[in-house]
Amino acid sequence: MKKISTLVVCLLLISFVFAGLPAVSRLAEPKIISAQEGSDRLDNLLTVVAKRVAEIPVIDGDFSDPAWGEAKVSSIGATVWKAVYTDDELAMYIRWADHDASINSRGTWNWDSDTQSWWRTGWEEGTWESFDGLRHPEWFNIAFDISTDVSGTPMTEKGCGSFCHESSDGTMHHQTSAVGAYVDSWLILAKHGFGTPGRQDFGWLQGVTSISQEGDVVFNLSDPMDPREVIDGNITFVGYGEDKLMVSPDDPGNYADRETPANIYCKTCHEQVGLVHDPLKVGFTYGDPGDLMYSENWDEAQAAPLYIELAPENFIDCMTLTQAEIDAGEAVLIADLSEAEFAEAWGNYEALNGNIPHLVLQVPTGDQADVRVAANWHNGYWTVELKRNLVTGSEYDVQFNDLSRAYPFAVTLTAHTSLVGGITNTGWFLRFEQ
Repeated sequence: MKKISTLVVCLLLISFVFAGLPAVSRLAEPKIISAQEGSDRLDNLLTVVAKRVAEIPVIDGDFSDPAWGEAKVSSIGATVWKAVYTDDELAMYIRWADHDASINSRGTWNWDSDTQSWWRTGWEEGTWESFDGLRHPEWFNIAFDISTDVSGTPMTEKGCGSFCHESSDGTMHHQTSAVGAYVDSWLILAKHGFGTPGRQDFGWLQGVTSISQEGDVVFNLSDPMDPREVIDGNITFVGYGEDKLMVSPDDPGNYADRETPANIYCKTCHEQVGLVHDPLKVGFTYGDPGDLMYSENWDEAQAAPLYIELAPENFIDCMTLTQAEIDAGEAVLIADLSEAEFAEAWGNYEALNGNIPHLVLQVPTGDQADVRVAANWHNGYWTVELKRNLVTGSEYDVQFNDLSRAYPFAVTLTAHTSLVGGITNTGWFLRFEQ
């Protein structure tokens, strides 16, 4: 990213942060603030401070652990942050307002009983057309700069440190700005996908370990985009964040040629939908080694789902399909059902206002299992807690091995566009209280 782009981002970020500060009396004597003083003040405003605690919180969506009560609160824009650490682990807590929970994502499966055919949310021309460009699934990403030492660096020159969106070749993609610059990206709520119009493989990530729905949920059935928007209720998901690495286009690491499960998934998906370019040699984003936390719930032609749950308990159970449910016989191959059995199963989904996920969630392994996540939406607020080892020893990860330094990161938060839209901010820091 060119310096002028970084400067624009930083100036916008300064405006965003200071817009929420109390007004100062017009009668007060004006004070001239030097560039360095302004930089220091902004650094403090955009800093999450981790407090040392005796025991790391349990990542279960409860949030009542004593450690969270001890943690320092950082209110940054529309978000509230806490962080704690022990000798071995880091945990973070993030909360933000979101008036509805957008669990339904592009690509989920819908059955049309009149035409006896499947259609996919956000894919079919003329159906849910407004999904494209106007509605994004719940999306939360934290991206740590692995390689940049920002000590003593002016505010205008740090922060691109996380990642840039470049489009010099006409294709939007993620990348870092220089050879040797790497980013450790944690996808917390939803997985990324390709962005061709009308066909995007986004998907809900959470719930592989457990899901819960307390009581009923209320939908905004008048929503012209999605009648499955939850506007009242209490839902919790426990699982993992998807761990990825972003690199420079000229990086010599040859990450695109590695036969990791993440790379194979991306290439296979692009081939199935007929995209001509190799996603790994355009996106410069690679999943960490280890088994992914999801597999595809579609046939080879992506024309129909493979599995359906026979008797989901509630709406959230409809919207989350796991390998454990398949292994237990709670979800079965649709091809094995009679016409009457399928009609009964789909009728259970319709009664709960659900549809079939296009991802099967499964327990990841290796580096893919580094980031544990719990996410709860309760009547207008998302609250997320996560943890990771301070040091993983992997070249794909940021290593929190020097607790005296500040670690720069960026945040992307997207929800229903009428509330949040997209917020991508660089120049945030994680520090460790000594």
